Amino acid sequence: MNEQQHRVAMGGTTRSDTPRRGMISDEQFVRGTDGRLHYAAPATPSDPATAPRPGAMDLFARSRWFPALEGWARALLVTLAFSIDTALHAAVATGVWFAAYEHSIGPQPAIVCAVLAWAVVSFVHRTFFQRLTYTTIGKAVFGLRLHNPGDYPITLWQLIKFWCCAVFMCLANVADMFP
Repeated sequence: MNEQQHRVAMGGTTRSDTPRRGMISDEQFVRGTDGRLHYAAPATPSDPATAPRPGAMDLFARSRWFPALEGWARALLVTLAFSIDTALHAAVATGVWFAAYEHSIGPQPAIVCAVLAWAVVSFVHRTFFQRLTYTTIGKAVFGLRLHNPGDYPITLWQLIKFWCCAVFMCLANVADMFP
């Protein structure tokens, strides 16, 4: 099912029904008493199906087994799922490091290969795999799925932006540790 079919099935509108960003629609302007057009802010929709599409940082994990799970319990499950995913990425990187070191590449190139393997596995797992399944392996262990407010399907671009922001935050935290 593609994105447009999903929107129609969820009771939303198709992409062609909504005006695109940067296009002027007649609803945004009203004619004043002097005959000139004036901008009128559109009404904020209260229906989640017609609400504006959320950004990449609006994604959150929701339990499919316990949908009402909130607060510290959900935060604990997300933290444990992230730990499993990180351990998986570290295991692949460690395997690449051992393989590169055993094949006489040397310790420094082996570390570079391991870091690159970590980055590639993390990117593929958190973007492409998660786009296809709406979950990562760590989230699947705890029954968590990625949820987009308004029940829009998650796009690959949202996941790529989210991954890049997470990498930047990790690098910024590491940089703060060194004077």
